[in-house]
Amino acid sequence: MRDTRRGALPQGRAFVATHLPRRERSSNERNRGNGLLVNLWFEWLNLPKRDAQWHRQDVADEVQELRDASGLVEVWSEKADVVFATRRGRWAGHGIELPLRRLDSWLGLAYMFPKYTLRWLFYRTVGHHLDPALRISEVRNPRKTDKLRDIARNNGFDPVAFERECRRCSAWWLFLK
Repeated sequence: MRDTRRGALPQGRAFVATHLPRRERSSNERNRGNGLLVNLWFEWLNLPKRDAQWHRQDVADEVQELRDASGLVEVWSEKADVVFATRRGRWAGHGIELPLRRLDSWLGLAYMFPKYTLRWLFYRTVGHHLDPALRISEVRNPRKTDKLRDIARNNGFDPVAFERECRRCSAWWLFLK
């Protein structure tokens, strides 16, 4: 016998939340579940958390680079950068909205993990070659000399020696654009 009362659960099937009326959820509620893996990844990378203005400016800079990008790989890479900057800001505790459509966000996520993990591992390796006790947590582009010098100074290395070691290691290291 079928129960026709209002709100009764269908017989023979497990209760699924889709039977309930939908209510609008905030962006924080929508992203709470799918951000768990990303948050764990950011904890593993151990990057510094900055203030909200710094993260918003970082997202704005990455969005501008995405607008200027051309070519499939460059656009995909810039989408990953936008997702990374946005998710890093969220991880730091700031309510930063993702300025991409859902599909672009997922494409960016797919590229973000290997791109930034490879960079992080690269700096860990270079740091270990120079000082086995040091653990560098950086993800900046190792092809940019000014960024290498900043990283060297922040970690107490001679910028010239650090850059030389980075160039030596990058000869055999895999990077994504």
